[in-house]
Amino acid sequence: MDSGEEVVIAEEDRPRYGVLTTQTCDIQEEASPPKKPWVKVAPVVRAEPDWPASLLKQGRYTTFLFWIPRIPEEGVWVADLRLEVPIEKGWLTTRASTAFDGFADDLQRHAFADRLGRLCNRPALATAVVDHILRPFQKQLNRLLKRPEERNRLLAPIDQFAVRFVGDAIAPSVVQLVALSLEVVPDDVKDWYRAWWAEHVSEQDVGSKVLPPDFELLGTLPAAEYRTLIQLDWDYLSPLDEG
Repeated sequence: MDSGEEVVIAEEDRPRYGVLTTQTCDIQEEASPPKKPWVKVAPVVRAEPDWPASLLKQGRYTTFLFWIPRIPEEGVWVADLRLEVPIEKGWLTTRASTAFDGFADDLQRHAFADRLGRLCNRPALATAVVDHILRPFQKQLNRLLKRPEERNRLLAPIDQFAVRFVGDAIAPSVVQLVALSLEVVPDDVKDWYRAWWAEHVSEQDVGSKVLPPDFELLGTLPAAEYRTLIQLDWDYLSPLDEG
């Protein structure tokens, strides 16, 4: 017996468009018999007036809103990836006449797939670490956009940023920012990162011991230790962080 409650949404409140978020190979199954009867759809909505169009189109406004460029109406339209609804595959056959490709090329399609993957692959980190270390560090790096030469000096030697934890990442006893590089980082660059840490992080109460930034060579870092590091992808620090 179905004891669920049916929710009816007024026609004018329903999203005008939707985008498939299920992988193509899971939609067009070649297995016989097919094993995946469902697909997922996210709503596509017109951007609100206070959402910056330029940042939306660059993918820099927030992780869960993704620009869909080829909507047959004026304005900026985005997929709202906070909501994905399961739809039975047979329903797709009823929409064939109105379906269209929302992306202009494979590059845009791959960017959308990458965003979906990142949303599902965000690490669970202590809130204090994100708020008092990682987010301020991201904003500091973004400020360097206005100083290209300085940005190049400080970022070119670094291949990847990561974070090292002792204990559970949600409640660590020790936290450390790690800069990974293929070649030795110049001393003046190391000094800049350590000075930033001393001014902005060393006195913060994050509930953990916070060590100064470390610099590791990828060629000599043991694989077992590398696997314990959490690689930093600044997109996961969204939503609504314009930096």
